Amino acid sequence: IRIGRNEKEQITVDEKELVQRMKAKDKAAFDALYEKYKNTLLRMAYLVSGQMYDAEDIVQETFYTALTKGNDFLTHPYPGRWLLCTAHNKIREFSRRMRHWASLSLEQDDLELSDEERGYETKELELTAAAALSREEWKLLCSYYLVGVPVSELAQDYGITPENLRVRLTRLKKKLRSWME
Repeated sequence: IRIGRNEKEQITVDEKELVQRMKAKDKAAFDALYEKYKNTLLRMAYLVSGQMYDAEDIVQETFYTALTKGNDFLTHPYPGRWLLCTAHNKIREFSRRMRHWASLSLEQDDLELSDEERGYETKELELTAAAALSREEWKLLCSYYLVGVPVSELAQDYGITPENLRVRLTRLKKKLRSWME
């Protein structure tokens, strides 16, 4: 790792020395360790999440955990492996959260809303849908969920099987959910 104030002052420092300097509260040592591992962790997180902003959040959470659990991190014989393992656990947590959110039904209405609040909610959904979905996709979702057209009738209109229509509806719900997050 190369650290320093400018290129002429850069020196190579091994990981164990960085950990020792971190124990002495040297911020530059943590920055150097961050620079060493951030791209590896970012690639790892991006492969699972598929979104750069989610991958960046995972990397940030990993380093935050390293700071908050400083003693575990600093006393570990291989701090780099500790970071990789922690990032792996953060990625697993992220995957579980995404599966949970994808399994929630858009039809569930746990909250009782007033007519005015429902109007705002509908308008927000329409604006989000306009940004996330094509007109045809939004029309399909509205036909099924808001108007109540049966799957068999919609499938016939679209020239596909009812099973394919259900899959299409599920994908559109996921697409809309991911846009809303």
